[in-house]
Amino acid sequence: MLDYIWENLQYGTPYNPVNTLAFALGLILALWLIKKVSEKKNWKFDKNFLYMSVPYIVFGGILRVWEDYGILQHPVFISPGIFFVTFAVFMACWGLSRPFKNKDLLFRNLGIALCLVAIARLPVINVFWFLLIVASSAVTAFIAYKLLKKRYFEEEDWLLLQGHMLDGFASSISIAYLGYSEQHVFPGFLMGVFGPWVMVPLKLAVVIPVVYIINRDAEKEWKWLLKLAVLVLGLGPGVRDVVRVLAGT
Repeated sequence: MLDYIWENLQYGTPYNPVNTLAFALGLILALWLIKKVSEKKNWKFDKNFLYMSVPYIVFGGILRVWEDYGILQHPVFISPGIFFVTFAVFMACWGLSRPFKNKDLLFRNLGIALCLVAIARLPVINVFWFLLIVASSAVTAFIAYKLLKKRYFEEEDWLLLQGHMLDGFASSISIAYLGYSEQHVFPGFLMGVFGPWVMVPLKLAVVIPVVYIINRDAEKEWKWLLKLAVLVLGLGPGVRDVVRVLAGT
């Protein structure tokens, strides 16, 4: 089992059922640990916390492209290691901002600054495909949110939809037209059967009921933590994929 996991970390090979299950269990454990630490530290997860996290998720996605482009070459910058790196940066900036009066504003701006520095190191090549992916995902997420808002979604849930639509369109377009391939087991299987465009309806079919169940059943503190996890799993890979297309890597 460890050989399967290490091979993926060291060489960036496609996912297999063993390491997919291991990483999923790792995510569940990480959420549980964060929840326990937050209870001891009296951290509060809310809508503002979700929005402030966005620049750091984007930064993590861009940083992953640094590894693709060769700026950073180490297994820690490949999933799932990149999630831990991003979380460490997130917590460092969180701690740095706490002593200041406008701590939340400073925390958000630190994340934005990191994104700007990270993206500046990459080339700009496929602007057309980049804009097509961003526009397609934004329009689809907006329509889905407006149609389902009253029954399924709360105000901030458009962000979760946008993150997963970005991932879905980036995967579909890059595989269909730019020669990329899918590394994850289940999406790869479905793409082999139905083609690359299956990713968009697949994402909608998964995210909509998941968010609905979170809104309906999750306890207050767990709700925001679970929404953050959903956002990370969509926006992080989505940013990586679309920035990778932009940089031509």
